[in-house]
This record gives sequence, structure tokens and C-alpha cells, in this order.
Amino acid sequence: MSFFNIFTTTFPLFVSMLVGIVASKMGFFTRATVKDLSGFVTKVLFPLFLFKAAITNVTDEYLFSAPIYALLHIVVILTALVISKWVVNAANISPERSPILRFCSVVGNTGFFGVIFAETFFGKDGIAGAILYDFGGSLVLFFVLIPFLLNRQNIRSPKSMLKQPTIIAVLLGAILGMLGFSIPKVILPAYETITGVTLPLALIVCGAQLGRIQFHREKKFWQVVYVFLMKMIMMPILLYGLIFFIPMTLEMKRFFMLEATMPCGISMVNFAEAYNQDSDFAAFSTFVTTTIAIVWIPLVLTLTTILPMGTLI
Repeated sequence: MSFFNIFTTTFPLFVSMLVGIVASKMGFFTRATVKDLSGFVTKVLFPLFLFKAAITNVTDEYLFSAPIYALLHIVVILTALVISKWVVNAANISPERSPILRFCSVVGNTGFFGVIFAETFFGKDGIAGAILYDFGGSLVLFFVLIPFLLNRQNIRSPKSMLKQPTIIAVLLGAILGMLGFSIPKVILPAYETITGVTLPLALIVCGAQLGRIQFHREKKFWQVVYVFLMKMIMMPILLYGLIFFIPMTLEMKRFFMLEATMPCGISMVNFAEAYNQDSDFAAFSTFVTTTIAIVWIPLVLTLTTILPMGTLI
């Protein structure tokens, strides 16, 4: 797993976002178009994508490790969330910017990018780990982050949160996979074609959102530095402290370090739009961290070959 091989996986992600930026500058995307496409990706395509990955790769052999993988992400996000509160207070971040900055600082692209990297470098165990790790993050996202950061004026009941397409897709796919079911072969080619457009379209939409931004000094986009420090440095350190003491294979420990290093989630823009937060800052955070990830992820993975990784099995 050379630096160059990892780089060739991350660079196309940046190019897809660049296509969206150029298309937006040329007038192909309106604000309404971006919002509608973003909702379509996160509420339809992404759940289909996760369902396929779950039913295909999460088998009964992961019955006991599944809670551990999900819990890892839950603990890391909640710890980072507490630290992010101290950071925004110390940095004197405005009350208007604080919720979306903290949100972007703890929610990574562990679903889309995680599965892609797992398929490329870590095989079936990595894919299952990506799905289950992302599922833990989704639970925190819908039950903690959205209600208490983005939507405090209209906190929904836990029951309504269980209706989220992402949670339903992963739970249903994992349960069916563990029971030995699979997607019928007659519809599998069509299904793969549909889910295959998910990541490129999501990146293009994110780029389109960025292309609409009017950069002004008063918007303080430089505060994305705090997002990078918390999301791509602090969270990997937190995860490293956890997995060091947990018996796990070396490859899985390396993979979870990669997951913790992931840039801001593509859906940040959609959530920001839905809850009247600063969607421009969300798009800028996603673009900047994804661009940095082109080099940063290969560096972190290289570092995992040097660092002691604790208890192994």
C-alpha cells in the first residue's frame, strides 16, 4: 500500500468536486437545484449504497465485533464534541458560526470514502468495518448532533430519528446479510449501476455548492483551520488512544485510523441547508478538508506503519 497508490485513490475525489465548481460557475446549477440534488443523494442514493455494502459484506462472523466497531465511532465523536465546545469558546467563534463549525469538526466522510478505501485496500473486513463504524456515527448524528447542535428549536423524538433512511438501510442490510440473504442476481446489475453514481454525484453537488460562494473577509472562512485541526488531527489521536488497548488485527486498526482521518462529510451542505445553518461554510469545510485529504490520508496511513499499535490478534 504505497503512498502513490493511496494518492491515486484520493485525487479523483478532488477532481469530481472541481467539476461541480466549474459547472456552477458556468451557471448549470441554481441554489434550488443543488439543494434538491443534495437531498436526493443523502436520502435516496446513499441509503441504497449502504444497504448494498451491508447486505453483501456484513455476515454472521461480525455479530460480536459489530457493536465494538460502532461504539468506537460513538465514543470518538462524543469526546470530540465536548472538546469542540472548549475550542469554539477559546477561539471566540460567533454563536451563529459555532454550531456548523462544531458539526463539521466531528462528522467525517466515513460512509462514502470509507467504503471506497476499504474496497480498494482492506477487502471484506474493511468494508464491514466501514459500514459498522459509519453506523455508529449515524446514530450520534441523528440522535445527538442534529437535535442539540443544528435543530435545538425543534428537537424530535428518538422514534422519529429511527425513521432516517441511512439508519434503516444499514440495519436492514446488516440483519439480512447476517441471515445469509443477498440482493437477487436479476436486479444486481441495475442496483450496482445506480449506486455507482452516488459518490461522483455527491462530490459534484458539493463542488457546485462551493462554486456559488461569494468570498468576503467578514465571512471568516479562515476558521476552517479549526475544522481541520479537530477533524483530521484530534479525532485520529482520540481513536488511536482507544484502539491501542483493544485487541484487533493490525489491518483493522490501520483502517480505523484512516476512518478517523476522513474529511468532512459531503452531506454537511445538505444538513446546513435543511436547518438554516451556514451552508457556505459547510461547503468550504468539505472542500478544504477533502483537498487536504489527498495528501493527508496517505501520510496518516504511512504513519500507522511506524507507530506501535498496541494489542493485536
